[in-house]
Amino acid sequence: SSPFLPPPPSSVPAAHIGPEVLLGLADSNQTLMATVSQLTQQVAQLATSVKAVATPQAPATSPPRDNHVSDPEPFQGDLDKCRGFLLQCALVFRQRPQSFATDGARINYVIGLLRGRALSWAEAFSSSVDMQSLSYQDFEDQLKLVFDHPSHGGSASSRLLNLRQGNRSVADYSVDFWTLAVDAAWNGAALQAVFVKGLNEQIKDELAARDEPKDLTSLVSLAIRLDNRLRERRLERAARLPGSGAPHPPRHPRQPLSGVATQSGTPEHPPARPAEEEPMQLGRTKLSAEERLRRLRAGECLYCGKPGHYLASCGASLSSPEEDCPPDL
Repeated sequence: SSPFLPPPPSSVPAAHIGPEVLLGLADSNQTLMATVSQLTQQVAQLATSVKAVATPQAPATSPPRDNHVSDPEPFQGDLDKCRGFLLQCALVFRQRPQSFATDGARINYVIGLLRGRALSWAEAFSSSVDMQSLSYQDFEDQLKLVFDHPSHGGSASSRLLNLRQGNRSVADYSVDFWTLAVDAAWNGAALQAVFVKGLNEQIKDELAARDEPKDLTSLVSLAIRLDNRLRERRLERAARLPGSGAPHPPRHPRQPLSGVATQSGTPEHPPARPAEEEPMQLGRTKLSAEERLRRLRAGECLYCGKPGHYLASCGASLSSPEEDCPPDL
């Protein structure tokens, strides 16, 4: 047994166990319990340390970036840009919900981007209302009430009915069409009809030769493809026109029959130049204009003056000057 502990009760006669022994046993028991509790705490701390060393620490992840949505450009009060400005602000609010969790934070953000007459309005407005209790929706409604007035006239429906492709491409025309279609809130069948109505006649003809698309998106895509192809074909044809550098077949002079005079007395096509110069090439006298015209009307050869053949088949023109040949008149 331990020299520090009294002998167990069984080894000591009950008659000899006094108060001092009992007190010693109680003290020893408390000391033992304290030691066990301390050892338990140490074991727990060691186990935690071993687990931390054995388990690899996950790499620290940086918080997701929330600034890839750029801040809108300052709003100067342009009536055509109010709706787009508020849309961009809404994108920022959705991207950074922690930063704009309250109405006050959103209102302050928008006011911070106002310039010019828009800022002047905000100054006057803030002095007339309790900004602390103002909701962002009420602030936005007031801003739109003052500045959301596009300069184009008429409602979206009337402008959609009057929209035409003109000299633009179908792709460009479709941008304005889609913008107005959202505001008009028409059904798909009505939008298809008004889209076709605004197209150029050539595109309408191409669409008429094909099956009707199943929906508006398919119709717009088909019209854009047709228009692009037609524009390519026009460029291909223009590349083959005279003056474009493309080769052309040689022009051959027509036979003397083409020189027959018209009703006005003027030859429809003047005779080929080689035929005019043939007598000079052979040393003969050149025919006068009156004689040439007379021979053409009479159907006589321009070289020998005999009827029944023309210069191209005249045997005299193929012989040498020394051979027997009738002289020119």
